[in-house]
Amino acid sequence: MKKIIRLLILVLLTISANSVFAQSVDKSKKEVRNMVDYIHNHYRDDYTSFGNSKILDWQKAVVSMMFVHAYEVLGDAKYLDWANDALYVEYNLSDDQCWGANALVELNQHGIKPTPRNYKDESGTSFTMNYSYKDIFNYGLTTAPKTAPAPYFGYYDDPVNGGQRGVFWNRQCSSYNTCTLGQAIILAFRMPEKEINGKSPQEFASTWLGLQNDLLIDKNSGLIFDNYQLGSKQSNKGNYTYNNGIVLGALGLARQKASDQHTNVPNIAAKVVNFVTTGMAESGVLYSPSADFRNNNAHAFNGIFMHFVPFYLFSDCPANSKNQMKAFIGNCAAAVWKQIDEKKNQHDQYSVSYSWGKPFNASETNCMTTVSGAECLLTYLQLKENILPFDYQTKK
Repeated sequence: MKKIIRLLILVLLTISANSVFAQSVDKSKKEVRNMVDYIHNHYRDDYTSFGNSKILDWQKAVVSMMFVHAYEVLGDAKYLDWANDALYVEYNLSDDQCWGANALVELNQHGIKPTPRNYKDESGTSFTMNYSYKDIFNYGLTTAPKTAPAPYFGYYDDPVNGGQRGVFWNRQCSSYNTCTLGQAIILAFRMPEKEINGKSPQEFASTWLGLQNDLLIDKNSGLIFDNYQLGSKQSNKGNYTYNNGIVLGALGLARQKASDQHTNVPNIAAKVVNFVTTGMAESGVLYSPSADFRNNNAHAFNGIFMHFVPFYLFSDCPANSKNQMKAFIGNCAAAVWKQIDEKKNQHDQYSVSYSWGKPFNASETNCMTTVSGAECLLTYLQLKENILPFDYQTKK
């Protein structure tokens, strides 16, 4: 009975989303452009301020990537300037390091080379961080496990001393976390260098994806585990939308760049898609069952999902599951538009609150919830206009 109900829900989602995709693209592009401009005009102080408690450091990289996405979909070069302005990563956590490095890749792909900036590490020691994803990637691979000084740690390859390979969330190297490992996989697949100090980034991406698939995905249900503890050898749940988005993105990149090494990608991705569209939906749209607005991290989760899912949707994975996800995204876009239209003449008319499936809630609205809404609409337009991700615009 439950399977029948889920099937009916998917059918209704598809019908609803198809009607949304029939809307005028021109009107949508103009409105999305207004929304992106609104984020810059109304929230810039939040995402550029040092040590701002409203927005976490890694989320500033997410804002930067949203502006790059806006450039790729809407075409206005000012968005690249805004992306460069938004980039800030204090390299004192490996997850910050991963998010920041992917923002750097996206900026570098469009000819933006951020200049070095001065920061302080956890002990208060000042240092200058050269904004180079090559340096970030290379430093960790040549640093012995557990010996990397602040602010560098996370990446390492140690096949001799214990055989552990991967990207770890903490200096103790005690857990694999999807938020960090998934980001590193995406980073390594996207780097243009074939080799750094004799090491292949793409080879590492494949190794790390193997860890993700073996330890952090339930291949029967498509559930993405939040973390795997090396001590207890236990995978722990945590249904957060960003985990699913970066895993789908990583799987899509693997399909395009290393399909011979990852023949199981289509089956795994199909399971993840089905889990998201049936188990991570509130009122038919995307949400994180394990988080709520009180979790500051969660404000960016839906946007992260939407930013990276195109890597899957524009891959050559089978169409059925991709169409299922496209229909779901159409439904999400309709919900975001509905929130905006509900307050069309208000001062904050382009802000979007945390829960897309509920009416607009001013008390659960901020820069990152609005950035998430913008990412949803940008991905919707990207699908509508068939704009390939930058990484797919050239041959393997």
